Amino acid sequence: MHTQFVLLASNGMNVSDDCPSVFGEQIPYTSEVFEERPRAFAGLAIGALCTITVWALLGVQLHRISRYPAIKSQAWITRHIIFLLVFPVVTTTHLLAAFVPRAMVFCQFIANFYIAIVLVQFFFQVLAYFGGEEAMLAQLKGSNVVQPCSWCCFCSMQCCQREFTRKTLTRFKRFVLQYSVLQSATGFLGTVLAANGNYTPGALSFSDSYIYLQVVRIVSLGLCLGTLVRLNLTTRRFLNTQFRSSAKFHSIWFVLVLTNFQGLVFSILGHAGAWHCTRIWALPTLSTWIEHVTAVYELTLLSVLAFFYAFPSSLSMDEPGSRSVVTGEGTSISHQLEDEGTPLL
Repeated sequence: MHTQFVLLASNGMNVSDDCPSVFGEQIPYTSEVFEERPRAFAGLAIGALCTITVWALLGVQLHRISRYPAIKSQAWITRHIIFLLVFPVVTTTHLLAAFVPRAMVFCQFIANFYIAIVLVQFFFQVLAYFGGEEAMLAQLKGSNVVQPCSWCCFCSMQCCQREFTRKTLTRFKRFVLQYSVLQSATGFLGTVLAANGNYTPGALSFSDSYIYLQVVRIVSLGLCLGTLVRLNLTTRRFLNTQFRSSAKFHSIWFVLVLTNFQGLVFSILGHAGAWHCTRIWALPTLSTWIEHVTAVYELTLLSVLAFFYAFPSSLSMDEPGSRSVVTGEGTSISHQLEDEGTPLL
């Protein structure tokens, strides 16, 4: 016998019925969602307007780039567009997942795949700003890798005094690339398993493959984020003034949290009783659906902040090759990109 749940009227649901089975459940169609939750249409309509706003901000930035005649490098334009597209692409996938619940797993796969591309581009853009690996190693020679726990390392512990070497850079590169590979692989596997009824988004049960794939994703994400945090802390004194590496890093970091950790948090909240299952929604997929709707609004806010702080037009339209990175000692890095005619992001 299925457990009966009486739904709260304050949530816009006056239905009391059997909850669907968690495993092999029938994910509702869009029409069924709007029929059970009339208010959902208004919320998703606002979400659609938010998504249009995010794309409009992208249009403004691309328009500014197109009006700047000094930009001739296709490689620079491509890298720039990849960074700028992260908010529109991820916001759109969350909106589509909310409008079409049956496409939630596929939309999540697309979002994670694109974020993986952005992370790799961010890592190699930092290298490009220094002028390549050799120039970066030469500039950071003798410098220590800045650890995120440096506030507690005043005692100069040996574990926090690792010199930045070629081996360190190679390890950083591997930790970033493994995220791209594992996120793509687990996302594709989750899509296949969901089609067979063996993957339920938000299901915190050892009988479902979701929790196993989620553990792999979180471990992979932790390794990648830890690497990018240390890379950002180590290089920000060289890059913050012109490149605004910290602002770009934090923008990407927040997107990562919203697309990976927030889903797990909403699943836990659902199991804790923050909301209840309905006639057409099992609790795990309802939690995932609510997370997608919430993410649309959050990403819109982050997109507006990034428009002004992480990707301002003044940095996009500087004279190509005219900038230099100034170190704390007052010296500057000579960029190979200037010789190649490649403007910096």
